[in-house]
Order: sequence, then C-alpha cells, then structure tokens
Amino acid sequence: MDQEKIIEANQNLSKDIAYSYNSEHQFCKQIWKLYREDVGFIDNILKTKTEPIILDIGCGTGLLSKVFLELGYTLHAVDLSQNMLNLYKDPGKGKLIKICAEIEKFLKENTQKYDLIIFAASLHHIYNYKEIIRMAVESLKEGGIIFIFNEPLKKRSWLELFDAFVNKLVHSPKKVIPTVYNHLFNKNSDATLADYYLNNEKLDIDWIKKEMPQIIRIQFYPLVTYSIMYGLLEKLGIKNWFSIIAIK
Repeated sequence: MDQEKIIEANQNLSKDIAYSYNSEHQFCKQIWKLYREDVGFIDNILKTKTEPIILDIGCGTGLLSKVFLELGYTLHAVDLSQNMLNLYKDPGKGKLIKICAEIEKFLKENTQKYDLIIFAASLHHIYNYKEIIRMAVESLKEGGIIFIFNEPLKKRSWLELFDAFVNKLVHSPKKVIPTVYNHLFNKNSDATLADYYLNNEKLDIDWIKKEMPQIIRIQFYPLVTYSIMYGLLEKLGIKNWFSIIAIK
C-alpha cells in the first residue's frame, strides 16, 4: 500500500460521509466525560499563555476541536477535505482559520509555532503518521502541548463492531449493507483504506510514546456509542483506544 492511495481513499470517503459524519459519531457519555476532562486540563495550561494558537490536524467537521473555539481560542483547522471543512461551523467565540491541505505538505511549508497541536481521531487515517508526529513536535513552542485523542490500539472487537453496526442502522440505514460488505469482503474500499491503522495495520503506540515530549496523561478506554456497551467492555477489560497529553 502507498501513501497516495490512502490520501485518495480519505478524500473519497470524506465526500461520501461529510454530511452524516457528526450524527454517526455520537460517542457515549463516558467518552465525552473523558474528553471534557482532558480539555479542562489543557485549558488550565493554555490560560497561562499569551494569545495561544491551536492547530487541529485532520480536523474533519470540528466535532471534537470546536470546544476550544467555544473557550475563545484561535484555532487553525487543517484537513484535506473541503467537504469536511465546509461543515466546520465557527461558534463565534474564538477565531477559526480553515485550511484545506494535505497534512505533510502543510507541516513542511508552515512556519507557525503552536501552543497546542491536536490529533483527534485523525492519526489512524494518516499513512505516514510517524513523520507527521515528528513534524508536529517540531512545530510546537516550548511548553506546547500534543493532544492525541480517540486513536486505536488494534482492530475493533466484535462487541465494538456490533455497537458500530447498531449506530449505523439508526443514523444511516442505507449505508449498513455497503459498510458490512466492505468490512468483510472489500479490503480495498475507500472506507477500509481510509481508516488504515484501524482496519489494516496497527499504530505503534510504543514508538509514539517514545517520540512524545513529556507525557502528562495517557488513558485507555473502549470507544463506542452506547453507554451500556461501554460498561460491558470495561468489565471485560477491552480498552482498545487511547489518548495522550504531552508537553514539550
């Protein structure tokens, strides 16, 4: 597999799912609680800085990073999909700068230094994620923060797949059959390739931890839509997703 195919798959998938993305990614209350705790922790650090600037890499529709705009921060939102960026709505409290670009090209050409760089459910879409992480760390100011959230350790368990199936059935019933078919039989579909480090290979979390600056917080958890499934997976010890906060 090569990088261009993964980029093309992400572009194609974004066109297909942009308008249903937010409704299909309604996480359970436990996930939102973890996220709010992380955001609160980061907000307390950013408050000590003068006019901090945030970079969201692979921002999508802004489902996760828009909370920082609501807190009044300046945020540079980068995504290779104009369809996704068009749906990123500025809540009007901070300053949103939307940039449509391929991630590696943007980081190579950009000279801005950031106080916070976010990978929110985006890292597993990036084929050359190791190079991107290295460039992201270089793009941090001293004292800057890397925030990685909702990234997979391995392929989803059958219980997680069932949760995803029910969610798809509720929010996008017409996509259920194509989704199941692609997952089971079409390993070269845009949907399968776009989530490359979820459906094909694994992110190397040991490498990621070594490349991070000082890790302040790391968490492991199930990522599902329904709270009852979250509770079941926790009891079974299935925590296939992770988040990291690290400070340079």
